[in-house]
Amino acid sequence: MYNEDFDTPEMKMIKYQKDYDKYLYGVGIVARIGWDGIYKRNRFQVVDPKTWYPDLNGDYITGNYSYSGFDKLMYMSDMKSMGYENLE
Repeated sequence: MYNEDFDTPEMKMIKYQKDYDKYLYGVGIVARIGWDGIYKRNRFQVVDPKTWYPDLNGDYITGNYSYSGFDKLMYMSDMKSMGYENLE
């Protein structure tokens, strides 16, 4: 099952992009963004490493970070539908 899920052309493209980012920027990030109910498997997406804000006191070698953050642009209408308040 593992090989079926992670040996698809989509996962090969994600792995290629992650490795490309890893060797170009020093970090490659893949996020699990949901569940595919039709094929019964997780969905993944490559995150642009230039939008990552790591812990300034974190250790790159061991991967120990207290926090991580990302920049993301969203429409106000999407944020309202997600329940965010005080958007002005």
